[in-house]
Amino acid sequence: MLYLVLLALSWIKAACVFIPATPKTRQSLIYFEDIGAMELGQFAEKSSRMDADEIERQLLQQIHAVSRIASDKMRRVRWAFRLSIAAVVLWIVLMAWGSIAVNSDSAVELGYYLVGAR
Repeated sequence: MLYLVLLALSWIKAACVFIPATPKTRQSLIYFEDIGAMELGQFAEKSSRMDADEIERQLLQQIHAVSRIASDKMRRVRWAFRLSIAAVVLWIVLMAWGSIAVNSDSAVELGYYLVGAR
């Protein structure tokens, strides 16, 4: 049963990678959501008034935001792999134990010993 829980958690972690994560900004002329929320005239006017320092500041903000999003998604992928490996190892142990149990009554005794029941 534990292997199913681990497997489900790994799928959830992996699925979270595909959920869009967009940062909330304010009137950025670099970030696509902010650009799309503006009227074309407003965007053209604001972009014509931007100086090099402002462009650089907004670019650095976007690079930082995207890097944090990518780092978070990579962490979720690593956890999904770890949970999947743990689930597969538990599944292999259960399959091996089940095949021993079918072939031997002593496997039942071994199982009781492993779970602490007598």
